[in-house]
Amino acid sequence: MTTENTTSESNENVDPKQEEATVALANQILARVNVSEALSLISLSAVMQLVQNKVVEQARSEVEKMDDDQIEDLLNPPAETEDVEDDSEEASSEDS
Repeated sequence: MTTENTTSESNENVDPKQEEATVALANQILARVNVSEALSLISLSAVMQLVQNKVVEQARSEVEKMDDDQIEDLLNPPAETEDVEDDSEEASSEDS
């Protein structure tokens, strides 16, 4: 946890020393928390929303690195159904 994470949640009337102490105590608590305890504090839908946000953030970062051809291939993958059909016909004729 950082002060950046708490800034939006903090009350502007709080003493900076109190805010720093809050962050320090929160870090100590987080250091002792195991996964099951952490998950018991938050709903599954909230966890899923956090994961979805991170995945979209990662995907956005990856797409920014792609060139136009890579984006086009991602949106319109080349059809491979003909190769699969040909292979299955060859395999069945070999079995005969």
